[in-house]
This record gives sequence, C-alpha cells and structure tokens, in this order.
Amino acid sequence: MLNQDHCRCGSSKPYSACCQRLHQQQQKATTALELMKSRYCAFCMGNYQYLIDTDKTGNPLSLADFSDQQPESWKGLEIVDYGDNWVQFKAWYKLGNQWGCIHERSVFLNQQEQWYYLAGEALDYQLPARNDPCVCGSTKKFKKCCM
Repeated sequence: MLNQDHCRCGSSKPYSACCQRLHQQQQKATTALELMKSRYCAFCMGNYQYLIDTDKTGNPLSLADFSDQQPESWKGLEIVDYGDNWVQFKAWYKLGNQWGCIHERSVFLNQQEQWYYLAGEALDYQLPARNDPCVCGSTKKFKKCCM
C-alpha cells in the first residue's frame, strides 16, 4: 500500500513539504506537471475548492459537482509523459471490487504566472496484470498489494 507519510502526488516528500503549500496558496505551481500532480493530490484529499480554483475549462465548477466523489478510492498516479503545457497520466482508482483508471492527456494554461487545467483528452488503458508492479507505487506486485 502507499506510504501515507508521502504526498499523494507520488513524490517521496511529505505532504507538508509538497502539495500542501500549493493547496494552501502559500506558493503557485511553477509547471504544468506540478499543477497536475497537485490536482491529483487534491482529489485524493477531497480538496475540491483547489480543483475549482485551478480550472479554466470554460465550464464553471462548484462544490456540488464533486458530491459523489470518494477521495479514498484513488490508489495511485502514474505520469506517462509530459511537456511544457501538457501531461499524460494514469490515475488509478478502486470502487468496491472494481478497478478503473483515468488515462488522460491534459492541457494546461499559464496565465499571469498561474497554471490552470484547460482541457483533457481521454485515452484507453489496460488494467495491470497480476504480476505487474502495483499501481499504488509500492514495490509489491499488484496481486500481493492492492488487488
């Protein structure tokens, strides 16, 4: 299972030295990748206001949009690739006994030194095989960890 001392974004840093400074508006994300990882962490922690504040999709969000979310369902983040203003990632979740994944290529906008989520393109994914590394980031096989 994921080490809870580490930030949920996948870094080896504690939350207080990682995404917390962004979530509490003490600092701004300096890259699209940093914003994407902090948004994933916000989903995991139920910090939906941060998601609203960093969204520029053109579809205004409210806290009611997140009423059916289950923060504990998020199990791991895998960064597949990234560039200056985009990030391709897999965000793994488990609802009941069902595994799923949001595999997306997200585009971000830097406006007045503030990064925002602009749009995302959903991509296909495959569930890990039993002997693949676990999606939570542990060193265990999927079948011996979160499966």
